[in-house]
Amino acid sequence: MSDRPIQRVSLASSLSALLVDRPDKDEATGSNPVSPTVHSSYREALPAREGPLGVTGGGCGVGRGGSVPRPRLGGVVARGAVYGAGAAVCLTVTALVLRDDARTDLLEAVAFLGLVAGAVSLLTGLFFWACCAGEVLRWRDLFRTTGPSEVIAVLAPCLVRVGVLLLVPVPVAAVLGRFAG
Repeated sequence: MSDRPIQRVSLASSLSALLVDRPDKDEATGSNPVSPTVHSSYREALPAREGPLGVTGGGCGVGRGGSVPRPRLGGVVARGAVYGAGAAVCLTVTALVLRDDARTDLLEAVAFLGLVAGAVSLLTGLFFWACCAGEVLRWRDLFRTTGPSEVIAVLAPCLVRVGVLLLVPVPVAAVLGRFAG
C-alpha cells in the first residue's frame, strides 16, 4: 500500500478540464499545467484531419472557426426520411411474420404512437430550429456548448430528424392495417 492519499475527481471537474481553454504552457514555470492524460480543451483533443473542405481542427466548433458546414433543414429532413423508410421496411417485414391479431395490434400502435410522438418531436425541433436563427449545431459540438441556447441548437436537428423518422412509417402502418383488418 502506498501512503499517498487517493485523489477523488468528479465527473464535473473532469469535463470542465476538457472544456476550459487553458494555455499549453505556464508562462512562469514553462511546464504544462494540465496532466498529459487530460487535454486542455476538447478541440485540441480531436486530431486535425483532411476533409472535403480542407484541413479541419476536429469539427465545426462553437465559435472556433471550424470548416464543417452547419446542418441544413432539407438535409436533416431527407436523412430522417431515409431512416424512416428503413423503419417502414422493418415494419412491413415484421407485419408479414406476425399472426393476424398481433399484426393488427402492432400496426395500430405504430400508427398512433408514431403520429403522436413524431408530430411532437417534429414541431418541437422546428421550434428550436427557429429559435436558433440558423445557428444550428451538430452532435459533435455538444461538449463545446457554453449555454442552454447552444444545447437547444444541438437538439434542434435531432428532434427534426427523429420526428420525420417516426412520421414516415405511419402511412405504411395505416395501409398495412387496412389490408390486415
